[in-house]
Amino acid sequence: DSGLIEKRNGSGSYIVEESKKNKTVFLITEDCDRYLSPALISGLRSELASSKYVLKAFSTLGSSKEEAALIARAVSEKVAAIIIEPVRDLIPNANDRLIEDALALRIPVIYLNSSAGPYGVVHITPDYREAGKILTDKLKDSGRSKIACIFCSDSSAGMDEYKGYIGAVKTFDEGRCLLISHKEEKEIISGKDKILSSFIGNTLAG
Repeated sequence: DSGLIEKRNGSGSYIVEESKKNKTVFLITEDCDRYLSPALISGLRSELASSKYVLKAFSTLGSSKEEAALIARAVSEKVAAIIIEPVRDLIPNANDRLIEDALALRIPVIYLNSSAGPYGVVHITPDYREAGKILTDKLKDSGRSKIACIFCSDSSAGMDEYKGYIGAVKTFDEGRCLLISHKEEKEIISGKDKILSSFIGNTLAG
């Protein structure tokens, strides 16, 4: 199943030659052109090429359905590895089953910017909790005493940042905290900002 052994009728089982192994690595992220993605893709592509591996990068555009299709494709092609920035990782995710299928085939799976996910996944993520604390402390050091926050509630990164914020503010005020889902974040970015406008209005009142 892992593509390590080749069976030949009437002859036996043989270790697959290095040249016949799948040397493709899938990178699945929300947007290949967003934030640090271009630099990450360029660096990975160069590093993998030195070991004769090929990187294929794909954008999900925040769609769980697109993410599922890409993971299923990686599993069917028995790629060398899957590197994925999951669309969401805190709420139950049906795509976890596909990740488990990959792991069962001994396809290594690496989660980027996520501290949650199925057992057996490797996680590479910054310390978002410390980051949230550092950002809040910087605002405090510049004289701000009332600091509001907006974090993604179905993302481990967002919740870790929120914990850092809570640990750094002197007096915690729940009214200054807006926790939104990934779907709500996309709606705000697309211009449907009623949630954000209401929060800002209430926060700035008085």
